[in-house]
Amino acid sequence: MKGVRRIADLIRPGADSSADPRETLPVDLLVSVIGLGLFGVAIAAHGGFGWRLFVGGKVALAFLVAFVLALAPLYALTRFFEVGIAFGKIVGEFARHLALGGIFAASFAGLFWLVRRGDPAFDGALTLGFVALILIAVLLFRARSGVRWLPPFPALLAVTLFCGTLAQSAWALRPYMDPHAPTLFEAKAEWFAGPGRARLEDAIRKLGSSNQR
Repeated sequence: MKGVRRIADLIRPGADSSADPRETLPVDLLVSVIGLGLFGVAIAAHGGFGWRLFVGGKVALAFLVAFVLALAPLYALTRFFEVGIAFGKIVGEFARHLALGGIFAASFAGLFWLVRRGDPAFDGALTLGFVALILIAVLLFRARSGVRWLPPFPALLAVTLFCGTLAQSAWALRPYMDPHAPTLFEAKAEWFAGPGRARLEDAIRKLGSSNQR
């Protein structure tokens, strides 16, 4: 019941944050884990039941790892810009962003299931598109709120920081790799481990060669 009330608070654009972010932080993280896990289950649609749960857990874990890894540089960012907002409140608002992402991810899971074709190339691109859509939806939704967790420029840097750590944690945990039942991410994400990566490395070496200096 407490989780349901918290979801209702999260989806109200004008809702204020709790006076003590530590009270809502566990619920927000739980909401994000459930929502992102449901999306992970959807992208592993043609695997077995156990594999779907495994992928769902890895998708949720990738976001949580990015959340934890971003906290230390986020603190440094607030110190550098001399942000007067208490860091506990910033972390609480950060978790609120993550919970909203879980809500949008759960909402989009059904739509993804309807649009998917079963073709790895198409579904891989579709998955990446939905992840981008979730991030954009959270940013637009929070932009309508009266709550300002950081000044505009530090907030932009914080979002960029989180997206970077999210990409790294997603690559480290890559939930789409399974020799027996590959999931829908494989076709797109593994590009960086194949010929595409070799071409990119060759281009970087040419740009950095002594002939180009």
